[in-house]
Amino acid sequence: MRPLTCDFKCRYQTKNSPYRILMPFKEEDISSDPNVKLYHDIIYDEEIKTITDMASKDLSDAEYYSNGKITLLEDRRLGQLKWFSENVNPALFGKLNERIECITDYSTKTAEGYQTVNYGLGGHFSVHVDAFTDGLKLNGNRLVTILFYMTDVPNDGYTVFPNLNYVAHCSKGTALVWLNLYLNNGSINSGTFHGGCPVIKGNKWIMTKGIYEEGQHLTYNWRNNEKITIV
Repeated sequence: MRPLTCDFKCRYQTKNSPYRILMPFKEEDISSDPNVKLYHDIIYDEEIKTITDMASKDLSDAEYYSNGKITLLEDRRLGQLKWFSENVNPALFGKLNERIECITDYSTKTAEGYQTVNYGLGGHFSVHVDAFTDGLKLNGNRLVTILFYMTDVPNDGYTVFPNLNYVAHCSKGTALVWLNLYLNNGSINSGTFHGGCPVIKGNKWIMTKGIYEEGQHLTYNWRNNEKITIV
């Protein structure tokens, strides 16, 4: 467990949004390097039910991307997933996009779709980094990851960041948000290595979204980064 210091605080965050004055974000600092924050009550029960109901009808085995290849490796990842584009339910995913843009200050116009994942008994995802995409870099690497928790996870199935010595004991309705890349040069922050522990009891639903370098105001030219390093 990470030690609490004066640098890590909880706050009500409005992001200068008039609407959020009445319904502020509940923001908690997790790490400053990399920048990791936890948001409480950011996705609502009715939204979760709609998403999980849609996903349950058409799940496929979760794949693992490594060394330019997409494969099914149960020792690395065991679960089922469904990808959604915003067009499937524009009202729902449009609202989520607005919240994401508000808390991150990054555009979702060039972001990937929403990946909904179900981890049943034994479901897990070994330690990995989210920054890499399909190797083609059409949209750059994943600058930001947003991970929504859509069920409570009792005593297992936690998300761990081993390089930060942090275990995310997250509950339904919360979301972890972190920067995968250094903003000065686009290199990958090794602190973002994370994994999903095996589910021993219950059923774990999460949803993730990655925001690409493409379309963001950055201090470096990601198109010229031929070799991405991990720092």
